[in-house]
Amino acid sequence: MKTKLHELVALISKEIEHEKDFDSWPLLEDLSPSEIARLIEALPAKFRNSLWSGLPQGEQGEVLLEIHRDIRRWLIQQTPDAQLLAALTSLQIDELA
Repeated sequence: MKTKLHELVALISKEIEHEKDFDSWPLLEDLSPSEIARLIEALPAKFRNSLWSGLPQGEQGEVLLEIHRDIRRWLIQQTPDAQLLAALTSLQIDELA
């Protein structure tokens, strides 16, 4: 995964930088939530929100559980309340504890 992670970071960073509406989900849909979390953590900070906002809301909830707490806080602050609520409703109560 390490090589694949570095390749994805490079590819997604390049695409987001050149195309603001880049749809990254086709590249990510086969990854687990923990792999997506590692990818977001590895991206330069200026690209994280673009990747995050492109994830399906159900996937966002799972990724929040896996991502580093400092980045989780930042993503939560960047996410509109309605979108955050939709992402979290896909989770089980015991996962949120």
